[in-house]
Amino acid sequence: MRPSYQEDAAAKPDFGHAHHDGFLLSSPYRSFRTEGCQEVITHAALGGERSDSAFQNQVRQAFARARKAGIAHPILVGAIPFDTRQPSMLFIPRSHTEIDRSHWLTEAHRASRTGSTPSVLSVKARADEHGYQSAVAQAVRDMREGKLDKVVLGRQLLLDTAQRPDAQRLLSRLMAQNPDSYHFSVPLPQGTLLGASPELLLRKQGHQLWSTPLAGTARRSADAMEDRLQAQALQHSLKDLHEHRVVTQAIRQRLSPVTHQLHIPEHPEVMPTTRLWHLGSSIRAEVEAADEDALTLACRLHPTPALRGFPELEAAERIARLEPEDRGPFGGIVGWCDDQGNGEWIVAIRCGVVSERGIRLFAGAGIVADSDPASEWHETANKLGTMLEAFGLDSDRLMSVATASHPPSSVCQEHHAS
Repeated sequence: MRPSYQEDAAAKPDFGHAHHDGFLLSSPYRSFRTEGCQEVITHAALGGERSDSAFQNQVRQAFARARKAGIAHPILVGAIPFDTRQPSMLFIPRSHTEIDRSHWLTEAHRASRTGSTPSVLSVKARADEHGYQSAVAQAVRDMREGKLDKVVLGRQLLLDTAQRPDAQRLLSRLMAQNPDSYHFSVPLPQGTLLGASPELLLRKQGHQLWSTPLAGTARRSADAMEDRLQAQALQHSLKDLHEHRVVTQAIRQRLSPVTHQLHIPEHPEVMPTTRLWHLGSSIRAEVEAADEDALTLACRLHPTPALRGFPELEAAERIARLEPEDRGPFGGIVGWCDDQGNGEWIVAIRCGVVSERGIRLFAGAGIVADSDPASEWHETANKLGTMLEAFGLDSDRLMSVATASHPPSSVCQEHHAS
């Protein structure tokens, strides 16, 4: 039987028992932190694209209770897991404080230079290099037989530490190393989900909607000339362009019924992160239906083929069969919405869950018929590198980690920030 996401957690409390004083979001659009918890919502988001769904009814009722309790402008914050049949991890805070993003980034950069990262005792993975590449090869065979167009296959690492990692310090390091990303910290029953994601699922303000899906990836180089060549090669890669096209076509299909003036660029642009180049499309639209808010639209899009694949049912079946672990919040969405229908939802990638026992990391790669198993393994290693760098570890040293393996002593030692 496939292990559940919580299997390695020391305890399995309801989300209602999670600590709720730590939701943070840093976005170019809006940055804030929350205080307290008015009400928790764990209802599964399945069917949440319908305004009359049980999930959306529960959200509306929670907003009404919050206003009755004296919260003039309530917001809903938290995370929705990759599998929307699983419990949501959402709550309405008692209050929230807006934060100046540039000042926050400056403070994060200063904080990242002090203190130390915890000692790593061991690195565990249920999928080693051979197992992951075998799964990719099976998916490629299925595609070449015409069974599906794309599937995203992920893998997880569990880093056991000598002491509980400091989530705030790790977030500061993530922000300093990835200043242009969306940064978040979300309280969970298992610990704290924190990350630096480059991908905007959806932002809605009034009748305007924006989305920036990413699909198609290449590693960046420290050499400027080589870096430009890598970007150019990605922009003309037939494999990556096909992978991206599958995503944008699905988004067009999902948004067309509820929007007009939907603009999806004919050709994606190359978008940089600190470690990677991505193919991205800046999508915008005007929302027609009055009952379509940021949360219903997010549920309409999530998960996109950028995180699951296409066709949806076939891709979901391969993920359940070929990935050895349940994703939990990984590949889900993190964000907020208010009672006026505005909001912003970020794709939960380049992230990890910090707990008493260490930190769990996830990375996935989009598999199409032209995918090479070794290349996809290296792509996941490059993506894991965002979090490993925040941990003071070298991703290249850990690419071949096997189940219950132990990294070399030089990797396990305590790393002090310079």
